[in-house]
Amino acid sequence: TGAVRPGLMPFPFDGLTAGAKVGPAGGSIMFMLVIGGAFGIVMRTGTVDNGILALIRHTRGNEVLFIPVLFVLFSLGGAVFGMGEEAVAFAIIIAPLMVRLGYDSITTVLVTYIATQIGFASSWMNPFCVVVAQGIAGVPVLSGSGLRIVVWTVATLNGLVLTLVYA
Repeated sequence: TGAVRPGLMPFPFDGLTAGAKVGPAGGSIMFMLVIGGAFGIVMRTGTVDNGILALIRHTRGNEVLFIPVLFVLFSLGGAVFGMGEEAVAFAIIIAPLMVRLGYDSITTVLVTYIATQIGFASSWMNPFCVVVAQGIAGVPVLSGSGLRIVVWTVATLNGLVLTLVYA
């Protein structure tokens, strides 16, 4: 009588404080939760939408910069926080602008969705795959990131050049 039995309630706190007791992936899992929450806050506040509108204002007169800047930003989103399916929503926002600039809808998909997939595939710090895999493997987080950044840069430039050739 009076003994406290483990239940469901202490799990969140135990997850935050357990550290190495749960294995090498415990910290990575908490990192993913924090990143997911931060991304949700950024999306909810409209920061990304406002950034796209600011980019449109700043590239007025220099529309040739619009595709490269957006392509690199979306690729960076894929590389840094695993942005992927979210790009479909941005494609809907950007499509009318791309049509007004004289590009077709395929160019919009290339600039948004394909760029995020290139970033995801060549990521150096995606918390949802690279960081988890490194935690499970027991290697230091972000080890080998120098080579991965070079691969990301080359892959992004290749995708950008092919997109510009198509556009």
